Amino acid sequence: MKTNVWKKTLALWFSLLLLISVAQPALVATASANSAQAASISVQVRIEGWNQTVIPLKQIAIAPYDITNVVGNNSVGNWHQTNSTPLVIHAILKAMELEGYDVTDEDAIDVGYGGNYIRGIAGEWEIDQGPNSGWMYKVNGVLPLLGVGQQTLQANDLLEVFYIGDYSTYDFGKITASSTSVRTGQSVTFTVSGQPSSWGTPLPFAPISGATLSINGSPTTYTTNTSGQATITFSTPGTYKITANKFGSNSYNLVRPIPVVIQVN
Repeated sequence: MKTNVWKKTLALWFSLLLLISVAQPALVATASANSAQAASISVQVRIEGWNQTVIPLKQIAIAPYDITNVVGNNSVGNWHQTNSTPLVIHAILKAMELEGYDVTDEDAIDVGYGGNYIRGIAGEWEIDQGPNSGWMYKVNGVLPLLGVGQQTLQANDLLEVFYIGDYSTYDFGKITASSTSVRTGQSVTFTVSGQPSSWGTPLPFAPISGATLSINGSPTTYTTNTSGQATITFSTPGTYKITANKFGSNSYNLVRPIPVVIQVN
């Protein structure tokens, strides 16, 4: 009788051990998933195309997530399973999804090399503007030497994705204003500068002449002089977003600057 009781006790003990051993991986997996979810960070993202701004500067919350439906069943697509730090490709896809793009549509975004390279965004494709044209990106003003499926992001990073006509001749644009709040009838002088193409340490910005200013997305007749400056007199109250464009020979382009916002009272 004692033997039977002992056998039953052992059986119950082994059953409990088996239950614990099965449940433990599930608990670890859940903890891992929760950890990855908790690692969501805030970053700023913008996407500038050749002809248009695809996504204006916006702040998004991003964490690694399953992107196998876009990049394939590979290490980039499954990055979320083993890593809690988001990649550049995660931020690009999330920003486009939030803007209403279907990222599974290759006309919206076409990703190659296992999720590490952007071939096209919003109908603008590599080599459209010449043999050296295509999509590039900067993180906090620096061109990384890694693909979008390798470069990680940290909280408060600024990610800028942009189309260039030639990777050896473009300028990365910046625009500033003499004042951002004026009254009707007052003038604002805008200064457009560009950072020459470079890898690694960014080169200094220099004035850009012949750039055309745009107001709220529409081109104007205002062009910058040899000092990179142009002046606008505002006659109507409102909020105005001012940026600049320039295209030239040999597929040259000025990467459209982040607009400066002018409030006219």
